[in-house]
Amino acid sequence: MAGLLAAPLAAAQQILPTSGLEIEHHDIIAQPPVWRVRYIAPHLAQDGVLYADVAGDMELLCTQDALARIVQDGGEPSQIVITLMSAPVVFGEMTPGVTQFFESYSVESDLCIWEAF
Repeated sequence: MAGLLAAPLAAAQQILPTSGLEIEHHDIIAQPPVWRVRYIAPHLAQDGVLYADVAGDMELLCTQDALARIVQDGGEPSQIVITLMSAPVVFGEMTPGVTQFFESYSVESDLCIWEAF
């Protein structure tokens, strides 16, 4: 599978193509077979940014960045959860005032396939 994947996004900060939001990779939380890949998008908290605005970007992040990062580190995920958050948060802690969007994908070959929560 590793040979089929592109390298993770090269720059520390990227602009998402659908929403236009600037993002930065934050961390990966490995809980095999599930990997959580979290990104900071500071402008996510702006009024008017809806989940629908970032849904396509989240799938792109899964397929073109998160999966490559995980495989590069030797992981073999069957599920990836993408998180966009307006500020860094401690995983599992409620953080009022921080906007977060989550999406789950099953992994088949080099594809992320959307799963409804």
